Amino acid sequence: MTEDGESPKDYTYNFTIEDVHLLYTCVANRLETWAGGHPTEQEHLIHLKNELYKGVLDFKFNHL
Repeated sequence: MTEDGESPKDYTYNFTIEDVHLLYTCVANRLETWAGGHPTEQEHLIHLKNELYKGVLDFKFNHL
């Protein structure tokens, strides 16, 4: 639930594998240089990094 009581919405994007890899690198870099902040943001970034990495691994397994 969001602060206003609504359920969060899911969004779908179409990315190339290059886009996914770039986003993964950006999120990983953000975590490596974490200067502090709200712990839930860090947890969200970890989850996002893991999900992006799944996409990278899936591509490598199926297309290389």
